Amino acid sequence: MTLSAAPRVVFALPLVAVFAASVALRFFASRSLDAPWIAPDEMIYGLLGRSFWATGHASLIGGESSFYGGYAFLVGLPLHVLGPGDGVAFIQLSQAIVMSLAVAAIWAWARPLAGNAWALTAALLTACLPALAYSGLLMSEAVFLPAATAALWLMARAIVDPSPGRQTALIVALVIATAARLQGVILVLVLATAALLAASFARDRRVLSRLAPTWIALAVLGFVALVVQLGTPVGGQGLFGAYSGVFSRGYDGSEVARWVFYHAGDAFLLVVGIPLVALGVLAYGAARGREHDPGVRALIAVSVSSTFWLTVQVGAFASRYVGHLAERDLIAAAPPLFACLAVWLARGLPRPQPSTSIVALVVATPAVFLPVGALVIPMAIPDAFMMAPLARLLQSTSVDVLEVSWMILVVFLVAIAVTVPPRASFVLPLLVGVGLAGSSVLASSEIARLARIDQDRFFGAAAPTWVDEAAAGSVIYLYDGSIYWNGVWKTAFWNERIQKIARLPAPVTGSLPAAVVSPRRDGALVGADGVRLGGHEIVASTAFTFFGQPVAEVAQIDLDQAGLRLWRTPGPPRISTWITGLKPNGDIVGVVRVHVYGCTSGRLEFTLLGKQGTPVEIDVDGAATTRLPVAAGTVWNGSVPAPDNADGGRCTFEIRSAGLVGSTRISFVRT
Repeated sequence: MTLSAAPRVVFALPLVAVFAASVALRFFASRSLDAPWIAPDEMIYGLLGRSFWATGHASLIGGESSFYGGYAFLVGLPLHVLGPGDGVAFIQLSQAIVMSLAVAAIWAWARPLAGNAWALTAALLTACLPALAYSGLLMSEAVFLPAATAALWLMARAIVDPSPGRQTALIVALVIATAARLQGVILVLVLATAALLAASFARDRRVLSRLAPTWIALAVLGFVALVVQLGTPVGGQGLFGAYSGVFSRGYDGSEVARWVFYHAGDAFLLVVGIPLVALGVLAYGAARGREHDPGVRALIAVSVSSTFWLTVQVGAFASRYVGHLAERDLIAAAPPLFACLAVWLARGLPRPQPSTSIVALVVATPAVFLPVGALVIPMAIPDAFMMAPLARLLQSTSVDVLEVSWMILVVFLVAIAVTVPPRASFVLPLLVGVGLAGSSVLASSEIARLARIDQDRFFGAAAPTWVDEAAAGSVIYLYDGSIYWNGVWKTAFWNERIQKIARLPAPVTGSLPAAVVSPRRDGALVGADGVRLGGHEIVASTAFTFFGQPVAEVAQIDLDQAGLRLWRTPGPPRISTWITGLKPNGDIVGVVRVHVYGCTSGRLEFTLLGKQGTPVEIDVDGAATTRLPVAAGTVWNGSVPAPDNADGGRCTFEIRSAGLVGSTRISFVRT
């Protein structure tokens, strides 16, 4: 090692320590997560990727699927080779390493501009981002954040010194980021705007012309993409796959503006405000032609451009497709802002007036008017981890307290950024770091809790792989319209033997790739084309019984069904009975119907619990009412026969009560 190399190694040692700590802590936190959790995103990535590596064709539980970006192929390989359990653990470790690369990239970017100490500060702040918790989930953010950070860094390097090597590296980085997550196409606009800003800051148009090879390469890539898109058959999705509709559907201008404004306020929350003030002060000076460091000019240009375009892109997308803050799509804007903070701190907090006050007002306005009372909702937590402390505050206080506390926090952060003396400059990154680290802890704890609740709901005390452990061949999952559609995705992810989903003709959410089937009078399941559903093993709610033998069962918790059961059938599956309206705990409230398929001679047997003493009435095919006097506190055992004219079709028993009646058994016995 040469003498000149030795200091570089010494300076890099703290970075290595931060990187290693980030990897270790993120992986440790990941192991407490019951991933996959975010439905259907994580399951789609995993199922598509696993299918590709197993068959060479990316299909989704036996059905055709759209293209969701290259991330699916990355996670699919370990899932295919190692299985879902070990595969998820391997992915979590890999992603802890990959996401932490953003820490190294931001250190390398900031070090020549702000010095070693402040560059390390920027790296630490990046490591504290709650968004790094996505490393424990099967989400494309785990790859996109470091890929986009590297692309933005290489963008700034190419603007400063547009050598062929740097421009080539930039093009490759843009392609990788876009391949990992199709959102990366916005980086082309970020580059164009950043180059224009840098040229304006330098008062030198040659900044643009020197990037001519990059413009040509991007034009060629754009032309190829256009040809591919135009060559897509009518009705196809083309190069952008599942996201094709994002470009073709109309947007409401006022809604877009509203959600862009909301996400401008969320950008404040994302970085705890102060880095935005730093960017504003630096950008104002650069716009006035007072910034003489080309590297800092490029950093400012890229930071302004990426923050602006990501906010616009995410706000527009959320206005139509999300309906709450989509912070996870905004996270790539954060690392460059930490680099700007490092530069500002290294320069001793220059705050010329009145420009600094104007900047502070501009930064604070969207944050102050962010309607946190309406936006801090449970369904937003998977998309906005920085909301975790706000959600915790809301749970323990009220909406009014939350909104007032948020406004006070925004004003406090902006005020201290503007007034803290240079000798106490360490206070600023300390505040940001505490805010980010605290939010990380709360977010990781919250998503671990929510993921565990989901795991318990869908699998109870059973192993998630319960179907694979009991099945002998390929399995069909019959979905009957439960509002907890995410349970289908989780069950299919963990059980590779589930090769197809069929659903009954009922409203469905969650984009399930399911074939619609209906039961015939004899219980056979047929599609709209009259073709019978094949197979010999089927999973369905315990509300169903099939002609065949039950093989395995899981009891579920706090759902609209009591559990799932795996059946093995002698031929293509046929429904024997289907109970609707019965509560998961067996309670009868209102009307319960028992549909018997292939109905001949037999009887419906009951064990009823008198809870309120109200009588029970039972109709068979709308007639022959039987009245059962189920007294309060008593247990009634008995049966009602099938109709005399049952001919092997469907007969329906309707059970009614004006009050609450319990049941422990409702079963049709064939004779």
